[in-house]
Amino acid sequence: MLSIKELVCATNGRYINGNQDLIPKEYVIDSREVDDSSFFIPIIGKNTDGHKYILDVVNKGSIGFFINSSCKDKDEIIRNSIIENNNICIIEVDDTKEALYKAGEYNRNKHIDIPVIAVTGSVGKTSTREMIASVLSTQKNVLVTKANYNSLIGTPIMALQIKDQDACVFEIGTDSFGEIEKLSNLIKPDIGVITIIGTAHIGIFGSRENIFKEKIQITSHMKNNSTLIVNADDDYLGSLESIKNINIVKFSKKDIISINQNDNISFKILVYGKEENITLNQIGMHNVKNAICAIKVAEKLGISKDNIIKGIGNYKNFSRRMEKIVLKNNITLIDDTYNASIDSMKSGLQTINNLPRKKNCNSW
Repeated sequence: MLSIKELVCATNGRYINGNQDLIPKEYVIDSREVDDSSFFIPIIGKNTDGHKYILDVVNKGSIGFFINSSCKDKDEIIRNSIIENNNICIIEVDDTKEALYKAGEYNRNKHIDIPVIAVTGSVGKTSTREMIASVLSTQKNVLVTKANYNSLIGTPIMALQIKDQDACVFEIGTDSFGEIEKLSNLIKPDIGVITIIGTAHIGIFGSRENIFKEKIQITSHMKNNSTLIVNADDDYLGSLESIKNINIVKFSKKDIISINQNDNISFKILVYGKEENITLNQIGMHNVKNAICAIKVAEKLGISKDNIIKGIGNYKNFSRRMEKIVLKNNITLIDDTYNASIDSMKSGLQTINNLPRKKNCNSW
């Protein structure tokens, strides 16, 4: 984490006011989330300008904020902020969004020895990241992407939280060409994971081939001898042969020795070269593939066999992602309404189709 002095250095900013030795604990872009330990980043978006809320966050006790040099009310905002709080930390920058990126990159480089696992793909990113984190957390202090902080705004905020963890699990997404490359440069992954090349955002990228080209940019700033873990059942990922200085680890459904699905899934697979029974308190073949990702990552980081099994068993999915809700009359409702991409809906329907019918019930 960075002090105000380091933030000025990282962003090539101009120090205006405040204690340069202070270290913000949180970075926020939403004025409603501000508290007395947070630093506010006023982002200029399509519909609003965060600079409008600077005085609000000062009143709420924020320790400081960035301000764009081009902000037309800059001098007035600075003057009124200091009147409200003489100790408020203010850094003037050319562009607040770019300053956030530079600050996150600076902090990642400051803690470059902490391994970062980056997860991307058309679907399954969040579930896979959470399963990896569940396994690693049995043995390590882990920083994991919160909510949907997987963009050029969210990922730098997460990178600014790197301090003394044993590992970081970051989800990275994209909705435009070049975004994955910038995120790879930001977090410099030690391990990359690509879940699947699907059709999400195909209206932007034009084809699955272009989506593949964008997703593979996760490797563009990975360190030498890093590891890329991919789903070989995907036609694009399965065709990967080599990437310079990157070790490619492929997994597929062929790795599963046996599988049984009722109210949950149990399957047998090799862990450190030995057959092990794994129980996953979820349904759906896609969750088994997510679990294999977690196993592969855990093996690279030396997580014990028992903790791998424990971590997968402890995993709990998010609300509305194949969420099982037990109703009256022996009926189970599966809520999978979070994501409506074609690939996610296909997977959900296949999962429901494979569930065993309950006795004395006309529903699945």
